[in-house]
Amino acid sequence: NVILEVGATPVLVDVDPVTRNIDLDKLEAAITPQTKAVIPVDLAGLPVDRDRLYAIAGKRGLRVIEDAAQSFGASWKGRYIGTSFGDQRDFVSFSFHANKNLTTSEGGALVLPADIDTGLCERLRLQGVQRFPDGGMDVDVLGGKFNLTDIAATIGLGQMKNLQAFTARRRKLARHYFDCIDPALGLELPVADFSNSNWHMFQVLLPEGVDRGKFVAEMKQRDIGVGVHYPALHLFSLYRALGFKEGDFPHAEDIGRRTLTLPLFPAMLDSDIDRVCTALRASLSETA
Repeated sequence: NVILEVGATPVLVDVDPVTRNIDLDKLEAAITPQTKAVIPVDLAGLPVDRDRLYAIAGKRGLRVIEDAAQSFGASWKGRYIGTSFGDQRDFVSFSFHANKNLTTSEGGALVLPADIDTGLCERLRLQGVQRFPDGGMDVDVLGGKFNLTDIAATIGLGQMKNLQAFTARRRKLARHYFDCIDPALGLELPVADFSNSNWHMFQVLLPEGVDRGKFVAEMKQRDIGVGVHYPALHLFSLYRALGFKEGDFPHAEDIGRRTLTLPLFPAMLDSDIDRVCTALRASLSETA
């Protein structure tokens, strides 16, 4: 939405059916002389291939604006997401929403490239206000109200010391899902990456022909909450009005129809994973 808000034109790219992240082969084909930047998303905390991404962006002279909302604490080849993987001209955006691996309840953070005035960003964050040592102030740009409250910031900082433990626990729980889910159920599992991903979510694809609505209801009857993240973006009414239509991005559409997010959070017990897997088996038998 931010692309539309600044008056730019969004160009969408289909996803890779395996990683469910942006298809980097299709990205190259979508770049035109009018392209200014690339905005990749690390879905469910699995990082987009930073080597290929920045090689493409560097070759074409494009900035990268990393949507790392779901990948705080994830890494790429031993380097945390938020590190510069390019020529230090890239932005990285993190979310600290209540459902993220580290939360401030609401809010986020922006990692800035070397050529951007941090003072300007600080003023844009809070009504354009610039404060002086003598207590005076000035406003020289039109800012907004985007600053974290002190309470929210304190909540986030208090969790930082536990982030690595949170990530380690999520990875252990994800491994348990792989061990627990019966291949005979026909579920398509995510990439089994236990080095880079922070396992923000554990997403499966339901078998073809399963009614997802009925399946969700069956899981709810067994006291298991599941989610849908996400329908294909271009099929939302806002983007249909821009001319996008069914059939434009077949992989995104297929994943959007069949995706299901299973419970995953650090306080879960191994036995909770077992209970989810039992419910999966029973619910699929009712909806297959």
